Amino acid sequence: MRLVYLDEAGTSNPKDEPFLVIAGIAVNADRQFKEVESSLDGLLHKHVAEPDGIVFHAMELWHGTKQFHRDRWPLEKRLEILDDLAQIPRKLGLPIFYGSTNRLEIRSALPSLTGTPIRQDVLERAVHAHSFLHFIVQLETFMRANYPNEVAILIAEDRPEVRNTVKFTHGVFRGRGLKQAQAGFDAIKNKLLGQLMPLETIVETVHFVQKRESSLLQIADLCAFAIKRNMQKAQHWERLYIPLHEQVISRRDVAQGVAERRQSF
Repeated sequence: MRLVYLDEAGTSNPKDEPFLVIAGIAVNADRQFKEVESSLDGLLHKHVAEPDGIVFHAMELWHGTKQFHRDRWPLEKRLEILDDLAQIPRKLGLPIFYGSTNRLEIRSALPSLTGTPIRQDVLERAVHAHSFLHFIVQLETFMRANYPNEVAILIAEDRPEVRNTVKFTHGVFRGRGLKQAQAGFDAIKNKLLGQLMPLETIVETVHFVQKRESSLLQIADLCAFAIKRNMQKAQHWERLYIPLHEQVISRRDVAQGVAERRQSF
């Protein structure tokens, strides 16, 4: 079984964060979980004098807010923590997946498709569902090609504003959505999605937890943050993203090669 931890980045003002990224890591529950958890515990004790209740959050570390306020934590010290977090996927062999959406492009495209203005909350749900779809496509393709006899369970940070959207979308992808929604999805899915849906290796519903309850979400958080900054070519993107690059599975060739690989699934 693979436990797949996912988180998102890019939810503030679209002018400042034009890309919404959902990213995650896949962890072998039997062989890797304890090692990853131990590595995170080690980083916590390495960098924090009183680690009780402290959670590494990439955005807080970068901006110097909340638990890692810039008044007490200089930028280089905060970047050092981010550096150490970014080394974990490569050191422990954790594949990274992501899906992204250009929020500015979809904001302008959706009204022209529907012919009517779209409410902000509906737009944000559409952006989330679109990014989640791309994440799922990469993960399902990878699982079928590499671990066809295993299953994966998704674990995400519990954010009430997106919980229902992710659960609903995931149910549709598994072929277990409400009848009307399932029929609508089946009508529009393309050839690639027709090969991947309903999901075979990603099982159960999405499980939602807080980062303080599941420390491995901190790595997913870092991955989403680094990939978003890479896409924006924002300050220090190389320092955050390059250590992760070799582990990133979500590349175009993965999706383009699904038809050929499916013959050996």
